[in-house]
Amino acid sequence: MAKLLHYVVHLVGGLILWGTTNLVWDQYSSGDICPPVLGIPACYIILACVLAAIVSHTGALKDKNILFYLGSGIAMIFAVVGSIGNIAQILTCPKTSSSIPMCYISFVMFGTLILLKTLEIRMKHGD
Repeated sequence: MAKLLHYVVHLVGGLILWGTTNLVWDQYSSGDICPPVLGIPACYIILACVLAAIVSHTGALKDKNILFYLGSGIAMIFAVVGSIGNIAQILTCPKTSSSIPMCYISFVMFGTLILLKTLEIRMKHGD
């Protein structure tokens, strides 16, 4: 079961990477899509976080999942802050073609990613 979860984490991470890359491309091409954080479009920061999580998950760095949780945790914080800000109408999250704020989707996707990784680790260690 841990092996299956390992592949599911790859799948979910890949979906997040695909969506984030598309958003980054739109931001790069058109500009003014992602809200800035310290002058940097938030989607660029999220892309770096996703890449960190995926690289860590591959085991290439032997970092004991620290980079995975750091990257996905920072992205989750962005998703939470973005979702709360969007609900409170303090900031505006980019929207899908069907008008769903992407910060809500990010919240669900990163929450799922973190949960799956945690379950995978627990199953590997028999907890």
